[in-house]
Amino acid sequence: MVLAPNDKMLGCSQVSDKKFSNFENTAVIVRRGECSFQEKIVNVAVKDAALMILVNSEDTLIPLSSLEYEHVTTAAVSVTLSDGEKLIEMVKRRDELTGIELKIETISLANQARTRLQFLVDINAPVAVYEEFKYVMEQLEPMVGTLDGLLSMIWTEEYERVGTVHSDAEAKELMEFLPFCVKQLSKWSFASEAALHASVAAAVLQIQLWNNESQTDSRKERLLVRTAARKLMESGYYSHSFSLLQKIPASSDNRSDTSIQCMLSFLKFLQGDVITSLSETSACQTLKFDAGTPSLKVAEGAFNRLTKLERSSHDEECLGLAAGLVNDTNLALACCYPNERTGTLSREFSSEFTKEFFHSLVMMGVFLDELGPFEESLRFFGYAARMCPGDSTTLELRQLLAVPVVFSSQNELDLFIAELKSKLNIFTETLAIKHELEERVVSPLEIADESNEAALSITGPVLRPEEAAYLQYTITPPTMFIGYQGVDVLPIQEAINRLRSLVYPSLTSSFEPQNPDRSEETLIPGDDHKRRRVGFISSWFRSHSVGKLLLGVVQNLDRAKFHVIIYRCVHFLRDGDKISELFKHTADEYVELPETQDPAVHILRQAQLDIAIFPELGMDEWTVLLSHHRVAPIHTIFTEPNPLTIESREITRSRLYLPTNRRLYVCPQTLMKLHPAFDEALARIVERDNKATIVLLASNTQLVWMEKVRRRFRQRFGRHMLTLYSTPFHSEAASRHWMRYIWARKDLLYSSDIMKIQLDNGIFVTSPVITLPAAQSVVHLAAGFLRYMNASDCIAKSLDEYVHLAVSVAMDHQDIRKRLLLHRNDIYQDVSTIDDWNTFLDTVYPLH
Repeated sequence: MVLAPNDKMLGCSQVSDKKFSNFENTAVIVRRGECSFQEKIVNVAVKDAALMILVNSEDTLIPLSSLEYEHVTTAAVSVTLSDGEKLIEMVKRRDELTGIELKIETISLANQARTRLQFLVDINAPVAVYEEFKYVMEQLEPMVGTLDGLLSMIWTEEYERVGTVHSDAEAKELMEFLPFCVKQLSKWSFASEAALHASVAAAVLQIQLWNNESQTDSRKERLLVRTAARKLMESGYYSHSFSLLQKIPASSDNRSDTSIQCMLSFLKFLQGDVITSLSETSACQTLKFDAGTPSLKVAEGAFNRLTKLERSSHDEECLGLAAGLVNDTNLALACCYPNERTGTLSREFSSEFTKEFFHSLVMMGVFLDELGPFEESLRFFGYAARMCPGDSTTLELRQLLAVPVVFSSQNELDLFIAELKSKLNIFTETLAIKHELEERVVSPLEIADESNEAALSITGPVLRPEEAAYLQYTITPPTMFIGYQGVDVLPIQEAINRLRSLVYPSLTSSFEPQNPDRSEETLIPGDDHKRRRVGFISSWFRSHSVGKLLLGVVQNLDRAKFHVIIYRCVHFLRDGDKISELFKHTADEYVELPETQDPAVHILRQAQLDIAIFPELGMDEWTVLLSHHRVAPIHTIFTEPNPLTIESREITRSRLYLPTNRRLYVCPQTLMKLHPAFDEALARIVERDNKATIVLLASNTQLVWMEKVRRRFRQRFGRHMLTLYSTPFHSEAASRHWMRYIWARKDLLYSSDIMKIQLDNGIFVTSPVITLPAAQSVVHLAAGFLRYMNASDCIAKSLDEYVHLAVSVAMDHQDIRKRLLLHRNDIYQDVSTIDDWNTFLDTVYPLH
């Protein structure tokens, strides 16, 4: 037993002693004060000491623990001030003490971990709970396996090859520890990956015990496996969930077995095996099935409705038609057929079931596309296309243009883009060689206004493009994500436009502006200053980044030069909000466009606009279609950069129980912007900074997409990745503090070494941002903002420089933070922005 160096004995620097070159089997006595317990234990452990004895500054004992987990084996105990002083005197008198035996009962790793995790739960330190669990599971890996290893094993059903539990005692400890972890980790959505790992590990171990006949099944054990199956289902592992449920032994409780059978049918339904799923649901007809997974409520509702409806033999034939088991045109026209009403086409169905079935198929296609099971989504669209011939082209087009939010690798992305280009060409050529389309999906603009008689006019029944079945359930076009793939999108977008024009011939309707010079004879009554008529057209004049960004512009445009009209599209988001009301009161005119595009185009053309501005073209399918129609001599777009405005003044890590010995690199981007090429940058940051934790943000409506990202990342970064859905805290107050901490915009966090990093666009004023404006084809907003704010040294020219800047600024960010604070008003309070708008709108003219 030795004393820490120096008279103060604080242990705030590496322990050294002239007599000891090796501190193995040595206890080091240190006093409390000046530095943290964490620093003291690290400084003692670096010399391989067996024990640190911490002498308190008063006569009480200190519960020794921390929010961080250091990879050390040195133990620590605390003693009171009086006992500590006696111990110090004994060491000083004898120079050293030897022969001390610590009588400590051996505790298994699982039980140690449970005690530690319970402590962290009790002090409300969820992020530390998550990190601690991840570390413990690394130590337990030989017995329980990695998450991806367990998934692979479930897929192959080789349950006996994973895990090396050597005794019943070990198995019992794990079967107590793992469910405990599931219960605690399931409290926080950001820890769902960890909860999934614990739950699946417990379920696999339970199945192994059943297979070895070392344990009989009980309600508790069956529930444990069902919990794992639900978590797998929530993360998109439908086949894995199915496999686990099949391993549950039969029960004497018929209701329990019926519930399991319904869940098995539901899992087949989610995978797109609708024939099998609906043919095995007789037991579900009397049971209100509840999957226990909130993210799947939409799918659960569709499944319950379909199982409750009676089906005739004809309905069974329509099922087979949708599944591709039969190919009968006459049957298709009997299941779902077009009906002419007032000059348009509407869908008619042969029965209540076929109507519900078709709409459920389309809804499931949209729902799963947004959730993340991409292939399953396409399967549902394919079923719907086969069932309703009148919708086949629009639904096939929807399938063709669908782009995954997440790719597992750069190679997968490259293959997808190449295949998309090929499919576009084939689909376009196939349609082009047809003299007449099998279905007429055109919008003839029959009510052509007098000044634009050149509009296309086709007689006969039509199905309008905005009435495509899937647009009942989503506002987002499938092509929205194509611009984030790091490829030249212009050829692809041109090909898509050609294809849309072929599918919807009316989109090529001509438009000739009348009196483009705006002579006095053609002025709108009351517009006596020859002001240019400027129309803003969008669905997002509301509490959305588009609305928030444009409100100030619309309020401050020069009314001596411009007559400003707001056209709010209400086809999907019908109700306005406070932001909508502000637009209504600040614009010269405020118009809500009708849901049908023909009257909308008529209104826009009648307004005799000089300039039509689409603020977010590509985020709304309806406005994408509308933009094909020329409604003004000049069409232009405005790209919105999604700024954030929440402030934080005095939020610290300690108040949020965040690890103080980690540097947080926050990448606050939506999943579609996490390009596989960016993985290399994150990997190098983790390699360069052993205190790095990468923080990602996610939406709880994209759980399956998020799991695909996490799987890609965990295979490369291990536990250096933290995914936050919103907040890791229960209380509303703590949640607000957390979000302010992450999204701080000005008066930056006093404790912050946070780096908000990204390759391309986005800026957070006062939080250091490192950007590499090269990889993706969206506009380079961050680089532009940084130049504007005298922070060009945060703009990297290569991946190596990007990593170097990120790590350097994370470790020392004071200078860049001061400059960002100094120049923050250059962006948010810069009146020259309005001057730019006024100049542009005043001088832009159409190309002739």
